[in-house]
Amino acid sequence: MRLTRILFMTIVFVSILILTGGYIYAENDGQVYIVIVNKLTLSDLDHMPGVQGLIPNGSLGLMNTRGVGTYDGPESFATINSSAKTYANPNSSEFYNLEGDSLTLYRNRSGNPYRGHAIGNIGIGGLYNQNEVNRYNPYIGALGDSLHEAGFRTAVFGNADTGENTDRDSALIAMDSRGLIDHGNIDDILLEDMDYPHGYRTDYNRILMEMEGIKTDASLVIIETGDLDRLYSYGSHLSAENFYVKKDLILEDIDNFIHGLMEEIREQNALLMILSPNPGSRSRMSPIMVWGATSFGGTIISSTTNREGIISNLDIAPTVAEFLNTSRENMLGNPIRTIGRRGVLDYIRSIDERINTTSNFRVKILLIYALASIAMGLIISIIF
Repeated sequence: MRLTRILFMTIVFVSILILTGGYIYAENDGQVYIVIVNKLTLSDLDHMPGVQGLIPNGSLGLMNTRGVGTYDGPESFATINSSAKTYANPNSSEFYNLEGDSLTLYRNRSGNPYRGHAIGNIGIGGLYNQNEVNRYNPYIGALGDSLHEAGFRTAVFGNADTGENTDRDSALIAMDSRGLIDHGNIDDILLEDMDYPHGYRTDYNRILMEMEGIKTDASLVIIETGDLDRLYSYGSHLSAENFYVKKDLILEDIDNFIHGLMEEIREQNALLMILSPNPGSRSRMSPIMVWGATSFGGTIISSTTNREGIISNLDIAPTVAEFLNTSRENMLGNPIRTIGRRGVLDYIRSIDERINTTSNFRVKILLIYALASIAMGLIISIIF
């Protein structure tokens, strides 16, 4: 009888492993919420009183957004969830709710038979192929694997789709090494609204409602606001005046959403990050805000940069892992720390200004050097 019971329990255990992809999930006692406001700038904060109101009890700084060779596009998103700078492009960032044809396509491309996950990257094979020649040799999906190995679940809500193109790069931050995410909705999360770029806007009420259903079940929740990204891709169709009218409308929506989210999580053991993986101006840095149980008013720093007010995109995953007490073994960055300081926003603005000035000066010097080298080469070829 005892042997039969042991055999039965073994069969049940193995079945659970198969259905969950090899992970046994655990109850979480903390949540991390990352709100993606891609292409956000420091000046945008002047139009977001709710977010500015978090600064006295949170930490503000700048994030270096560089991937392998670019500061824009999917590379920075993928790098956040990797051990090192990572190649990525739209073809290797194809996330869909895993159902019907999308589930069949994911299984066909990945060879992965596991079921039960809500979202998957059908371009995961291409992402690995791209990085075969990456000199940094990144561990892709480091944060997702760290959470899954600890028994925690992940979730992603929202997209930056335009109607003509899909844009779900934010899901790169939460996926594991197989391209899988446990909960969320990235397919059916937009409302048609002709007052917004491309005729769509993010349905924030639906996101909050669907998040309620997994509030105690997901340790990492990524929310893609999307509308600011859509505005920048639509900018060529707008006058400068209309661009900023729509931008103010979008920033107000995002600000209200973050206020609503704060009301939902205020009593939780939660860490909130607001970040922009791609810069929204000519700056190579983008603003990042951290708020939570362990934060206080000040600037941010990490051992990666050792410079007050500046962190690397590689520091996001170790910060999440440390908060949730999961492994940082496959992560190259370091957790973000806070340095107490008054007048934080003005201080961060001054840093951003200096960086931009130095960067612009360097570009001009390099251009002069290149032109001088070409001219010298031509003179030498004429003389000899």
